[in-house]
Amino acid sequence: MEANRVVVDAQSVGDLGHADRLVGLVEHREHVGPPAAGDGPTVGLRKHVLEFTQSHIGKTPGGSVPEAAQTDRELDVRKVRKPDRHPMIFARFRELAVGEGFVLINDHDPRHLRDEFENELPGSYGWEYLNQVNGDWQIKISRLTETPLPRVLANTASLADAQPDAAGVIWKLPINERDLDSNVIGLAPGGRIDPHAGPELDVLIHVLAGSGTLTTESGTLDLTAGDLLWLPRRSRRSFAAGDDGLRYLTVHQRRASLQLDLTALQRTTNG
Repeated sequence: MEANRVVVDAQSVGDLGHADRLVGLVEHREHVGPPAAGDGPTVGLRKHVLEFTQSHIGKTPGGSVPEAAQTDRELDVRKVRKPDRHPMIFARFRELAVGEGFVLINDHDPRHLRDEFENELPGSYGWEYLNQVNGDWQIKISRLTETPLPRVLANTASLADAQPDAAGVIWKLPINERDLDSNVIGLAPGGRIDPHAGPELDVLIHVLAGSGTLTTESGTLDLTAGDLLWLPRRSRRSFAAGDDGLRYLTVHQRRASLQLDLTALQRTTNG
């Protein structure tokens, strides 16, 4: 070892885990001072490095690291295939403990990634631009909470005037990492969903507005706003909207696609 250079290994700093950051950081012997009387050169050096690390990084053995003192790991995705980048970044995020972070290095401003974080984890992540240069964008992404936070997704009253898409869907659960599927379905006055067998899962339905009928194997049930319906798996059913249309919320276990036969949805506007 050179007389005027300190090289630190992991054993020297025990559980501090900052050896790689200290190599080169502690450049000169005078930064840590001479060994104390009675200490050998190695023991004295380790003691001084420990003291230096505690004072500059703020962690004591067995203690915690303040958020501002966390070591920022890097994830450079510039050479990663674009379809693989977001899954890789979210996988790294899931490995973080609360208060930890990493520096993302990208070749452009990852605005779509931030939109995805905001959709999946609002209030649970930190996003700080460190460098904004074409080809070398650097963003510190940190974890703020142990789990995603509870939140308001929508207000069904505000969906009253929303127009359904071609499949009859007005709203659907937008979160990617989830165990449930949920949709708000809208039928125009006189519209219907033809008879069909349900999927291999139970479905809970809440009628939000309008009126209509639910036809089962054995009869027809009248539907009004506020009704809660239980559709057992594989049960046969069909829906028909009344003169004021029919809107309802569905909730069921997540699957690849909703097996209500929405392609059979037929709308009529003349009753």
